[in-house]
Amino acid sequence: MAIADILVMEPDVMILDEPTSALDPKHARLIDQIIEELSNSGITVIISTHDVERALLWAEKVVLFDKGEVLSIGKPAEIFADDDLLARTNLEKNLQCFILRRNCKKQAFFGEEAKIFSEVLKKLSKNVKENCKNRRKI
Repeated sequence: MAIADILVMEPDVMILDEPTSALDPKHARLIDQIIEELSNSGITVIISTHDVERALLWAEKVVLFDKGEVLSIGKPAEIFADDDLLARTNLEKNLQCFILRRNCKKQAFFGEEAKIFSEVLKKLSKNVKENCKNRRKI
């Protein structure tokens, strides 16, 4: 209802704070579809989230904050390639990136974006392998 109430005012920009938090996967996908439709209709959608997967898949630009200060602004692939920055903001990469790796081969990624994305995936792969080895030793 809240989104419908705002749409009546015909906004140019919508800011959503953790729009899918505490939702089950089915309803989170429904919210994702609504957000995509809003964006496709020309409304600028700004999402506040701690969900790295959602930002990686959806955002055109990511802004990371720490204690009210802007730490970094950039494309998701650039931001999520910086392990120190993610550690400082208590964010973690997840396995969704590996699914993107398969899809990346099927889609058109060009130039610097493809290079950065490829580097992120290589780092993720290495980290996952190391974590799996460490867990087996326990």
